[in-house]
Amino acid sequence: MAVEDGIAALVRLGFTDLEARIYAFLVANSPSTGYRISQGIGKPVANTYKALQTLERKGAILIDPSGKRQCSAIPPTDLLDQLGRNYESQRSQAELALKDLGQPAQSNAVFTLSTLGATFARAQQLIATAQQVILISCPTSLTSEFQTELLAAHLREVLVCAFANIETLEYDVTIPSEEPDTLLIVVDQKSFVSASFTSGDFADGFAGTDSSLAKALHDGLAAEITLSNLRRRIEDGAGQKRLTRALEAHKGRTI
Repeated sequence: MAVEDGIAALVRLGFTDLEARIYAFLVANSPSTGYRISQGIGKPVANTYKALQTLERKGAILIDPSGKRQCSAIPPTDLLDQLGRNYESQRSQAELALKDLGQPAQSNAVFTLSTLGATFARAQQLIATAQQVILISCPTSLTSEFQTELLAAHLREVLVCAFANIETLEYDVTIPSEEPDTLLIVVDQKSFVSASFTSGDFADGFAGTDSSLAKALHDGLAAEITLSNLRRRIEDGAGQKRLTRALEAHKGRTI
């Protein structure tokens, strides 16, 4: 099972299945000839030799230039370090090449998010781009997914207002009287991410850059936060000054 897990991990890193199997075999059986490797993994000799050439070019194995052509795997830690350096180099090159393409035109679009992972990724991206204000309503079970990004936004002096059961003293938090059953994040009144859940399981998600819709969602969530604060203060017997402060806070959320 450990060998198959290692092979699967290498495939995810861009190796073919045959290359991954050869490398895994050599980790346990270096040095070996190409023929021995092909027998050990049960693959044709010709295909094995071709894959060995590719692995040598990738720097994953070393081949003895003497007549026996013995092959050895480099240590997995060295391989991963090398793959990481290659990735960073290729990423930098791609960044320079793509920079010349400019930025895609922003459309007032609303699109679906088919998985919870895609929803989280989009939400985290939006929070990272916030410049003025973030409003978030979130089920308690999901709050940890955004804590790092929300704190970073607060440190950038972005106004962060959370309608969720989040334990923090860093930014404005209003704990709702009832547990939210949807996720809604609105950034700068320009873009948003939302997701709904059925019995705690992800149902569907949406994201958009429609500024009119984003502003409507922002205003609605800001009003809900304010009403919740006012209700709690009234229940606590708050006087006019405390109620006025709650309304002033609402004005700050609608900048």
